Amino acid sequence: MPIKVTCSKCQGVLHAPDDAGGKRGKCPTCGNVLAIPGGSGGSMIPPESDQPLAQTPFNAAPPPRQASTVFGSPGADDRRGSFAPGLTGPGAQMPAPMSDGRPAVGNRVAGQEPRKSGDPFSKSGPRPSPAEADAASRSWRRTRRGLWFVQAGYFCAVVAVVAPAALTIAVKSGVKLPDKPGLLKLEELRLPAEILYASFLIPAALAFLLVTLGRVGAASAPRASYARGLFQASALATLLSLMGLIALTVVVVAQVAIGVYPGLLLPDDVQGIVQRVGIAVAAVLAPVAELWFVVALGRMGAGLHDARLAGRGTRALVYAGLLFIVAGLVTYAVSYYHGEINQLIADQVQPKLTTLGDKQAFVLPGIAIAAGLIVWLVYVRLVGAARGAIHGWLDVNRG
Repeated sequence: MPIKVTCSKCQGVLHAPDDAGGKRGKCPTCGNVLAIPGGSGGSMIPPESDQPLAQTPFNAAPPPRQASTVFGSPGADDRRGSFAPGLTGPGAQMPAPMSDGRPAVGNRVAGQEPRKSGDPFSKSGPRPSPAEADAASRSWRRTRRGLWFVQAGYFCAVVAVVAPAALTIAVKSGVKLPDKPGLLKLEELRLPAEILYASFLIPAALAFLLVTLGRVGAASAPRASYARGLFQASALATLLSLMGLIALTVVVVAQVAIGVYPGLLLPDDVQGIVQRVGIAVAAVLAPVAELWFVVALGRMGAGLHDARLAGRGTRALVYAGLLFIVAGLVTYAVSYYHGEINQLIADQVQPKLTTLGDKQAFVLPGIAIAAGLIVWLVYVRLVGAARGAIHGWLDVNRG
């Protein structure tokens, strides 16, 4: 029978082999040196300083055990390093469940990692300290707050799509905007055009700023989330995209400041090169940042064991892949069958649009509004599921 020993330092109940009586061993939790009572004629070995502990039975490999008859087949008792007196051999009995209701397997709880070979004490592995649990909770709260900023940024992004389309529909419907010089004092740019541009540029700038701040906050996720690296990569790519757009904006502001109508893709001077670099950086890194962000949310769902978040992340990737394939096919068709497509539009599409009369001016803005709302809904559901998963984790692990 194993010898029960109570550690005088951490009060842990430990087990030692029945042949270890009269010897010493270390508590695996606090390192306290314990004297094992009992033993027939055995003498106490010298302290650790006189004889290395590695030569004591406490760190020696356990003796060979008989095949288990409890788990149904010989050789099934392969729980390396966990002493299981009373579980091997004929007539073995299953141990009583743990105090919290979990089933015991040998001297350790089912599902725990096996301890190192030669450890004679049947103490479960260390649990996270309160400080570690509190640090994880703080990280998850920062991540959840960052995802709120991302949601706000997505709302501004959908406003940047819907507002110009809605303004165009309003103008086509007869709403009159004051036709006078604009606030920038450019003769080529009247006030109605300034309002139209501002309805897109202002919410788009806010969207990029909020999304960048939110993804930087989401990068605070704990390492156990399986998504921290992807969140950081997404935040970096979004920040570089924002810097590219800022470079483009600086050139436009410089043009307006000298009274020139702002334009894009200027000649190959310094301003033109800055514009091209800024547009290229934003066009390449913005989609990559979105991809990394969606994958990070899906991996976070797997790390938190949240089926809803993981499923929505997978569906978002499928939608993005289908959209990429369709865009590629359309680009290929336009490049190689330009004449045929124009002829098809003139013969089939244009006559049907003509039958709509004045309402045909609402088709493209309506499509833009519908597409923007659909994409926004997908993102809101995905990020909302992520915030809900974090909220659930905090509820379970609070305190």
